[in-house]
Amino acid sequence: MAELDDRDLDFICAAAEATKTVSSCIAFCTLTPLWIWLTLYMVNQSSVSLSLEDFTIADVQTSNVSAPNQTFIYFKLHLENKKDVMSLDYGNLSLSFSYYRGSDDIVQLANYTIQKFHQGISKKTNQQTSVMLNPGISWREISKNATSVISRVDLAGVVRFSQLHYFKSKKRKIMAWAKVELDPVSGNRMSKKAVRLKHTIKHHPFIMYSSFFFFDHHRSVVHRQFEEFVFI
Repeated sequence: MAELDDRDLDFICAAAEATKTVSSCIAFCTLTPLWIWLTLYMVNQSSVSLSLEDFTIADVQTSNVSAPNQTFIYFKLHLENKKDVMSLDYGNLSLSFSYYRGSDDIVQLANYTIQKFHQGISKKTNQQTSVMLNPGISWREISKNATSVISRVDLAGVVRFSQLHYFKSKKRKIMAWAKVELDPVSGNRMSKKAVRLKHTIKHHPFIMYSSFFFFDHHRSVVHRQFEEFVFI
């Protein structure tokens, strides 16, 4: 067997280093999209925060005889994106307002739709407006002989998570809800602190399972390719 001279050894070492570099590039290019795809599908519930910064129900008196007195809900909904690497694309968010006339008797007050909007990375958004109550319902009637009034707010809609402006998750259903205790005299919320909405973002169980399987399978394939390149 012929002995290898220094030039042959240098060539073999250079080829081995080049092979390692190519293997690293292949592993990076293969695993990076998988990592982004996996993080988009495995978003944590704590990435979104919703709270009511303000909430009031009040009767509005008018001097116009042809226009009866009306009752409005004034609210300020605070939405926060706590992710420092992802932005959010909200679809239309449907808000439903109601109150408890009894322990098991919920009366619908009004509905409102927040139009779709984009929320940047680590950004905060406030949605505030007034909504007129359904006809035939007034704050005077709601608060009559009550020591406190328990109102309920429900939110339903969809949200998409976006990373690097190019990778987007599928639409996820988001649902949120909260009870707000109101002063029967002023109609303001009794708590001075913001009322946090409990929420859930639905995941598809098959997508979660297939994500783990797909990632683990490709990691094994890349690992074998890496070994073949290094030890060829």
